[in-house]
Amino acid sequence: MKKLGIIIFLNFIFCLGVNSQFIVGLNGGLNSTWLINKQVFDQGAEQDIEASFGNFFGFSASYYFSDNFGIEINLNSTKINQKYLGSVKNFINNDILYNSSISYNSNDIPVIFKFGQWSYFELGGLIHLVNKVTYNRTFIDPSGFALINGNIFTYSNASNIAVKNKFKSNGYGVLMGFGTNFNLINNKLLLNFGFRVNYIISDVYGINGLGFDKESSYLSDEEKANFKTNPLYGGLKLSLLYVFN
Repeated sequence: MKKLGIIIFLNFIFCLGVNSQFIVGLNGGLNSTWLINKQVFDQGAEQDIEASFGNFFGFSASYYFSDNFGIEINLNSTKINQKYLGSVKNFINNDILYNSSISYNSNDIPVIFKFGQWSYFELGGLIHLVNKVTYNRTFIDPSGFALINGNIFTYSNASNIAVKNKFKSNGYGVLMGFGTNFNLINNKLLLNFGFRVNYIISDVYGINGLGFDKESSYLSDEEKANFKTNPLYGGLKLSLLYVFN
């Protein structure tokens, strides 16, 4: 019985070797991007989020143990944008409109399980390293005073302010996607077309649409309790792949 088990195991390893493939490639794509923050969502017209888009590019390497299962690792440079449109109240209760944006760059290292090869479903996790974050803000009235939670806020425009120190340096997340590979040259050069969604589970802290962080005196205790930022980004993905048999 023991010998039979060894024979079956060796046969399994041999089959993996026969069908295994190593694949490397370049990948990139466009994403719809969101910095999910309940404190912002609860503000209504004071901090409305607007549709925002980003991109990513990088390298991939995958190893298929069989025709139906493999593992892939990526090294991606990712850009996440988040736009806001809102208003603050001045001393005579008039709305002062503003728009603002956060430009957020990260290096992502996904580790992905692939189910299927020519057409596939993927599921995995990723390490998220915050690289650079800048903030911009423009008021319809360039400067003045407003009341926020009973505190006087001296508002002004801001341009390309570095705010990486307001964010955690790293996080972790999950991803899922699906796609199809198309043969370009002799099953060696492939074109991949897919869709992938990434969600950072851990709180990266950050700022809101007005540029306030969690410790700001302009936030109430309830707002501070609801202040948590989780990047969400997903969209179309294209890759050019080379297969080593």
